[in-house]
Amino acid sequence: MDISHRVIARLHQWMSEEQQRLLQKITVSDKAEQIGFINEIETAIKRLELCEKYQIYGGAKILVMPEEYSSSVSYYLISDNESSKPENWTILTDEQGSDFVMQSGDLAIRR
Repeated sequence: MDISHRVIARLHQWMSEEQQRLLQKITVSDKAEQIGFINEIETAIKRLELCEKYQIYGGAKILVMPEEYSSSVSYYLISDNESSKPENWTILTDEQGSDFVMQSGDLAIRR
């Protein structure tokens, strides 16, 4: 088991322990605080699992699509098909066959 799997497993264990502690809380305020903490652990697990799934590690380069003056600005991902002529380029598509379009604030990640 590699490090990220061990960390995720430990976070699951910690979350389970914190869920047991929740049962010992008496006041609504204490319970709400404990639930918030459990949710933070769960969020951390989901983020690590996402990074693991897509092999995104600490050295990844992240580009945030620029915020433009117009909210209708879109960024298309293209393949240049090893050509400098735009007429030979193709727009990349998603799993459903739709053009893969990014908007302001979206992220592009280079692993």
